[in-house]
Amino acid sequence: MTPGDGASESGIRLQLNTVPGSHLLVTRPNLVLVLVKSVEPKICLSQNRDGLLSLHIQPMLLPRIQRPAWFLPRHSRGFTLIELLVVIAIIAILAALLLPALAKAKEAGKKANCLSNLHQMGIGLLMYPDDSNGYVPRANEPIWWQVLTVNLGGRGTNDYKKTRIYKCPSYPDPRQLICYVVNGWRFSSPTDISENQLVGLSKLSRIQQPSDTIYLADNEFGPDRPIITELSIISSAGNGDRRNDVWRFEHLPYRVGNDVANDISTRRIAFNRHSRGSDYLFFDGHSELKKSRLITVNDLREVRR
Repeated sequence: MTPGDGASESGIRLQLNTVPGSHLLVTRPNLVLVLVKSVEPKICLSQNRDGLLSLHIQPMLLPRIQRPAWFLPRHSRGFTLIELLVVIAIIAILAALLLPALAKAKEAGKKANCLSNLHQMGIGLLMYPDDSNGYVPRANEPIWWQVLTVNLGGRGTNDYKKTRIYKCPSYPDPRQLICYVVNGWRFSSPTDISENQLVGLSKLSRIQQPSDTIYLADNEFGPDRPIITELSIISSAGNGDRRNDVWRFEHLPYRVGNDVANDISTRRIAFNRHSRGSDYLFFDGHSELKKSRLITVNDLREVRR
């Protein structure tokens, strides 16, 4: 069998030098053409000048294309079980590497949001003395967050829900609208260690070192901490709205003179809200993160000299 001169539009033209009854098989590089015997082709024979027969096969013949297994495209063979297991293992390893990083990035975003909220409250804090003869809200009577709400975009003292800046995104209970506690500790001297609670407003000029004195801190989350919502105060004890100030040693994250944390039932400054520390707003209006172990009574002391 020898190849013919080519193919016409109506079929495939072949040059044959064979005997009747032999199978018709045409082979090209990487291609095997097998004629399906179940379909009867329409064949036309002609003789050329050299005496060879020309066989003309009409298009009604249906060829079936076969390629060697090694020539098949990779996607046509599918995945083997081992390949699937390898892919799954790679995905699991990547997930184990990326998930902690994503969690850290998410927490870093929450911490930045909390610091931004405190900074905005600092702006409201610095604006308030201009309209109140130099006084700032500290502790209770009046309650500090109700007083600042008007300077922070609220229409009234009870419009603190709409301001949204009293919420820390890392606070465990989403119902809590007041996620910060205020420095309500009153000192009479630089060495005073008595526990005196401030009531009412306080002169801003009384703060001798505003950049080093805490005004607001992250509120602790615990069974005895009040949850202040828009309509009510959820608390296991009375006077829930009066327990958002700091004025005793047991309100601090750690006890004085050692590394033992105060009991969660008495602690008011958050022990571990952001990376083993809490966010703080200072009386000069700036906010920053400080480790809980570094917080002492002197960070709240208004009288330094």
